[in-house]
Amino acid sequence: MWHGSPLFLASLAMLIFGFAPADAVHAQTARSQVENALERLDNWLDDSERGAGWHRYLRTADLRQQLDSDDPPERSVLRAVLARYESDESGLDRHRFVAVRRALEAWLAELPPLSIDQLPGVAREAKQRFSPLTDEDVRRAHQQWQQAVTDVERLVRGWTAEERESLYQALEWDVLQTQSREDEPDLQTLVAASRNLYQNTPGLELPELDRLRKSLERYLDTRRFAENPRSEEFFQRYLEEIAQRLETYVAEPDVEDHVIIGQLVGWMERYQQVEDLVAAIRYHHSRPNFHVAISAPLLQVGIATELDEYMTVWEEILGTTIRANSHLQGLVTLELVPDEERAVLDLILEGTVTSNNTGYNGPVRILSDGITRVGGRKRLTMDAEGWDSSPAVASARTRTRIRRISARTSVTETIAWNRARRTQPQYEAIASGRSGRRVAGRMDAQIEELLATPQERLQEAFRKPLLRRGAFPRELAFRTSEEQLFVRLLQAAGSQLGAPGAPPSSAEGYDLCLQLHQSLVGNLSQALLGGVSLSDEQLQGFLDELLGEVPEAFRISAEDEPWSITFAAERPLHVRFDDQGFTVALRATQFRRGDQTVRENIEVAATYALEQTSRGARVTRQGDIDIRFAGRPQMRVGDVAVQTFLRRNFSELFREQFDSEGLELPGRWQEAGQLILETLDSRNGWLAIAWNHVLPQTAEDLEDQEDEQTGSLEEEQAETDEDVVA
Repeated sequence: MWHGSPLFLASLAMLIFGFAPADAVHAQTARSQVENALERLDNWLDDSERGAGWHRYLRTADLRQQLDSDDPPERSVLRAVLARYESDESGLDRHRFVAVRRALEAWLAELPPLSIDQLPGVAREAKQRFSPLTDEDVRRAHQQWQQAVTDVERLVRGWTAEERESLYQALEWDVLQTQSREDEPDLQTLVAASRNLYQNTPGLELPELDRLRKSLERYLDTRRFAENPRSEEFFQRYLEEIAQRLETYVAEPDVEDHVIIGQLVGWMERYQQVEDLVAAIRYHHSRPNFHVAISAPLLQVGIATELDEYMTVWEEILGTTIRANSHLQGLVTLELVPDEERAVLDLILEGTVTSNNTGYNGPVRILSDGITRVGGRKRLTMDAEGWDSSPAVASARTRTRIRRISARTSVTETIAWNRARRTQPQYEAIASGRSGRRVAGRMDAQIEELLATPQERLQEAFRKPLLRRGAFPRELAFRTSEEQLFVRLLQAAGSQLGAPGAPPSSAEGYDLCLQLHQSLVGNLSQALLGGVSLSDEQLQGFLDELLGEVPEAFRISAEDEPWSITFAAERPLHVRFDDQGFTVALRATQFRRGDQTVRENIEVAATYALEQTSRGARVTRQGDIDIRFAGRPQMRVGDVAVQTFLRRNFSELFREQFDSEGLELPGRWQEAGQLILETLDSRNGWLAIAWNHVLPQTAEDLEDQEDEQTGSLEEEQAETDEDVVA
């Protein structure tokens, strides 16, 4: 046996354990966390009648095999097990299940990620990892859907009869309810009924309705996959196509590859296959596709508020009833607080209240002047749920000068003067506290009023419609630095990908910067317009809401034949950003005009060049708009009339030239004036637009006025102090 000094052994231990690769140490720690959490779950389930069923559903045997193996864990197995713990199965919110889930998430997070070059090879290797969905999986999916139906019925019990009937009618509830009770519901009937769950109908944004939508889709997917004898064949074929397209896409990014990879990845995700590969592809090829950055000075324009308010306050202090005629002058400014998880803004109030006071205490009347320096701070936060705020905190410091005391007798007056001087510090302390509370209350009320309209618009125009359509962004995140507020958004449904990487240029240094990837337009249009039919009247209203006016060609007259258009289910509006230009295409599957109906894939496209001018931006169409009937080499006779009609109408929508001489913001931000275009850059699938502005002089003027006012008030206070001492 080798012997050595304790110091040497300690040093050797530090070398082995202290300087071991960090990933290995963390992975071991995470593995131990999973082992410990699983052991506690085992002990608990041993006493349960459902223990064996839980272990089968949660794939405990597969997890134990990974824990017992000396080889690196298989990411695909861990993700498949984690997917079971993350499912909607009733009971998984209990803390022992949650502990295993969190430990699994930590273990997976600490495993080295697949590199982008490994993905094609991993896709081909995954062909041997087909995971069939069984009758048991179908049964569980059916139970989850039934439970979701019950939850909705429980939810609407508290609604009015009119609200309940309106929702049930929109959803064809009798069909959903009847089918949910069947042992083997009719798939065709359910598919038709499921479309009603993606309307912009009030109520569909609620969590119970969202769970119903997802659980029904999961049941349909699970059953179709389990009953299809060719599921494994499709699985292997699609994996090979994913591998091939990933190879070509990495070498030379192409829109068609991007779209098809997203569809194939969505297929794998829907049918619960190769979760690790799906996650890795999304990690490398589906990044946020919309970024916004707003500078603190620009935010300041809409937030900064000059306060100049008169008010009368009645209160009682130390037995004296006081009427104070007050004048508040001050300024509310904005300060950004660095935070990586959300946007954090502090609203700061600095001001002065001057008051002319009359106090009544029996036969004594006290006339005084007051000066109160007030300061307040209110914190606002914003995340994917919307705005939130904490109660305002304010402080105040009051100083008073007694001008005159009158009473019926000189003796009473002398006593009143003596008492007033003796209690003046206590009076000022009480007045300071009350002033601080009034200022805090005032800030809370004003900010609540200020945020009410934007919050309502955010909910009604953005959040609720997207939730109802099942199209809320996969990621919506906010953060702040000291200089800017940043927003990033990933708009990508299950069968879509976002941007393949970060924007090519930085957003820092601008007052307002927008960066959007071409995938945003296609993905979002698919959520809002995919498969939608619009009549001429509906399209007119849509354009009016979108553009603020209706182009002349889309205005309806009594002589016009009614017409309608049905947008393509996938990418009804498609944009491609190239070097200093872009192509925009509208895709439809049906067009009707009068008695004529064309059921063909129609594409209306236009190509534009971007130019940054000395006064702003110019967008110029390159040639005429292009109208094609996809898949048809030659047009029929009737197609010419349709083409002529579409060209006349959409030529006005896709105008030959657009000019912009700056940007004017709405609401309170109009005071910023016209923002000056600084950057207009289109390349590699990205469009970046950035503006700057000159700070309004009013803010500086207000600060100068405040400094002058503060100086005069301090001089007056000094005189007051001298009088009090005298």
